[in-house]
Amino acid sequence: MKFRGNYKLQYAHASDHRVTIGKWFRKRYKTLVHGLGDRWVAPISTDLSTCFVVGCGHSGTTLVAAKLGRHGDAHLIGRETHGYAPARGLRASRRSTQEWLSTLRANNKKLLIEKTPKHVHVIPRVRRILPEARFLAMVRNPLDNCFSLYQRYGDLGFAIDRWNMDNAAIIDQVGREYIKIVSYETLTSDPGATFESICHFLEIPWQPEIIERGDTAYDGVHQRRNMEVRQAQVKEVIRPSLGRWKKHLSDAQVDRIRRETRVVAFDLGYDSTRVN
Repeated sequence: MKFRGNYKLQYAHASDHRVTIGKWFRKRYKTLVHGLGDRWVAPISTDLSTCFVVGCGHSGTTLVAAKLGRHGDAHLIGRETHGYAPARGLRASRRSTQEWLSTLRANNKKLLIEKTPKHVHVIPRVRRILPEARFLAMVRNPLDNCFSLYQRYGDLGFAIDRWNMDNAAIIDQVGREYIKIVSYETLTSDPGATFESICHFLEIPWQPEIIERGDTAYDGVHQRRNMEVRQAQVKEVIRPSLGRWKKHLSDAQVDRIRRETRVVAFDLGYDSTRVN
């Protein structure tokens, strides 16, 4: 276990915690070998805009990316690329980014949108290649978010660890001009105003039709099981989805989430004892 500031759970490879020892060593080896030339990789100079949607899994990243990708000026990559994972090295990341920008230009679009939640841990790497890149960081209250992760993975400790680590990475970026933090609660309670502010941040005109029901870039793309569910969900009109944990979590589980997320939740502006 490593300590970082006030947050007690940090792992040596924070973007992919709780892996086997063998996989951990393989990733560390690849990171070392592929990163040997990182310091000599030059940034990309472009007149096109880029936006990376990041945050903890199940915090609304797919929803934001899907709706924003319907904007007339935007092109959304319809999958999680993991293009800036440390094990790839910056040379490979730069090549992938050039391909994305070529596709953007070929489609006569102005804004590239990429959504890989774990890129929240590699924002400095992205900015090495794309100094003008902007980031939308999604946050969601710990009870709803941890419950959703628990439903998927069946491990409450894993859900809490991931929520703490991913959101601690967001806290590290608070106040930077290149990042906008968007809460799931605000997004779902007032999607129009939220997306209008996102468009302003990205310097693209507000188009109200993007939040209406309709197809997204995720349709027709072969996805993992969890993303197949998201494909259908993000096509619909945005509605509040809060408090589902109440019917499924025991009092002991609720107390554990509140206790173990308290420090990070407070720094994000959530009072976990009052979330209901």
